[in-house]
Amino acid sequence: MTPLDRGRTFPWPWVAALGALGLCMALSGGMTMVLPLIMLGALGMAAMGTGAPEDTWWRRITWNQWTAILLAVLFLYRLVFVIRGVYLPALEEMQYWDWSRRLDLSYYSKPPMIAYLIRASCTIFGDTPLGIRFVAVLLALLGSIVTWALVLRMFGSPRTAFLCVLMINIMPLFWLGGIILTTDTPLMFFWGIAIFALWLALFEGKHNAWWLFGAAFGFGMLSKYAMAYILLCLVVFLLLSREHRFALKKPQFYLSFVLGILMLTPVIIWNINHDWVTAKHVAADAAVPEGFKLNPGSFFEYIGVQALLTNPIVHFFMFFFAWRLFRRDGLAMDGRWKFLLAMGVPVYSVLLLKSAQDTVQGNWAAPAYLTWTIFAVAYFERFCQEGHGEKILRRLRATAIVGIILPLLGIGLLMERIFFNTFHAAATSVGISLPANIDPAYQFTGWRVLGRQTTDALATMPNPERTFIVSWSYQVCAAVAFHGEGQPRTYGITFPQRGQRMHQYTIWGGADETKKGWDAISVNRGGGRALDPRVADQFERVEGPFRIEVYEKGKLYRRFTYYKCYNFSGEFPKALDPTDLESMQEITF
Repeated sequence: MTPLDRGRTFPWPWVAALGALGLCMALSGGMTMVLPLIMLGALGMAAMGTGAPEDTWWRRITWNQWTAILLAVLFLYRLVFVIRGVYLPALEEMQYWDWSRRLDLSYYSKPPMIAYLIRASCTIFGDTPLGIRFVAVLLALLGSIVTWALVLRMFGSPRTAFLCVLMINIMPLFWLGGIILTTDTPLMFFWGIAIFALWLALFEGKHNAWWLFGAAFGFGMLSKYAMAYILLCLVVFLLLSREHRFALKKPQFYLSFVLGILMLTPVIIWNINHDWVTAKHVAADAAVPEGFKLNPGSFFEYIGVQALLTNPIVHFFMFFFAWRLFRRDGLAMDGRWKFLLAMGVPVYSVLLLKSAQDTVQGNWAAPAYLTWTIFAVAYFERFCQEGHGEKILRRLRATAIVGIILPLLGIGLLMERIFFNTFHAAATSVGISLPANIDPAYQFTGWRVLGRQTTDALATMPNPERTFIVSWSYQVCAAVAFHGEGQPRTYGITFPQRGQRMHQYTIWGGADETKKGWDAISVNRGGGRALDPRVADQFERVEGPFRIEVYEKGKLYRRFTYYKCYNFSGEFPKALDPTDLESMQEITF
């Protein structure tokens, strides 16, 4: 008997009623914090199905139907959230959107899939936040369906499938991926399809599923290069599972990789034409700075951040059940457990080793958690059915309930900006200026003000139609391009100076002789140094500095500085070598 089988011991009817109320509030434009009520309501109604009398109406609803209800509610909630615009597009989203206005075979730091998806969505919904983020909402739904189908085939249990879909969707990492569009969103969708195809090919003997795997691998690589981790996971699984090495004798196994590599041809062609700048960029990310040396700070930071992004309690269950299973069965464990762990743990482990010597971004380990979460949920149910003492089961039930409620409440706070604003306000109240990499509001706050005021300044120029906008910061370029009146084209500048990397605006190049005689607005972050002479020298006359100040709850949050520049010489920037990765310096103020 599982914890959900004891539905009478928890006030599920009240929870279900709160869930219904929360959905009504969300649909009427009420607080987005009602997500916990909606999700708990769905769980409560499903749980009542196992603890209620046979003649109760909800008892007759199947677990698959509850899964459909849950996914419909999540899709509708995310869509309402995006339409309401609680959070404007993040900096990275605006940059990818600007990429989508200039479609190409690939881009400097990422493959092209995200730009293609955004452009397809914006064709329908316009160049708006909904146009950008509808892709995230849709792929979160489709990815959940793939997860549900995978768990059903693996365990034949609709309840286990429901719980896996629930737990994955309330993980902060995957929840945010369902409303904020990053390259991880399509990556995780195609990762899920690839895992599903591997199951069909390796466990059900459907050899044609290797074609599906090859296609998913190719599309995943076109989304984010982290898709390559699945090759490592597959190698680990085949090393651990002798009975599945029959795949090595099948031609479809090898042809699937040929298909995936062929799908990557556009990226390869683009890199050949741009002196392999993406390869250099990825190599720089993977490089070991200053040689091998231990960095305990980044190591423990990685462990802590991963626990927070995946729900600390679920994170504990992942490790605890994996340790328990290995201690009891060793490599003789059921092939299903071996498969689920092999498709996730290697990713986490590689990045754990990387974190021992350098900082690892929290989202990099996302591919580790799809199958690892399925393992934790499925093994949880098995553990509860093994006849352990009532005291242990009672504690396990309480822990599981807390593990569901806490992330739901946390997500609710995030959706209303309560956490972001409180965190930032607490820091500024004691005089602490948060760095961008730890300020949770940095990605979302102040950029619309920048965009609007920059184009307002452009409108004051003598000839606005012959005035362009330029910046040394790709974030400023993207924000002004999206939020500026008329969504103008912006130009990035990067001078050859050692220390930093270039960006996509460097590849596109700055203003050239086609803008000779034009005026410009040069805008950058910060309180206002003198305009760099390498810029000022390209104009006949410069006015400024002028300030753009962003206030949040009455406190100064961010400053920008712009200059009005007149009569461009048409020769700027001249000495830039966009293929010299090591010599790039992004100058920001």
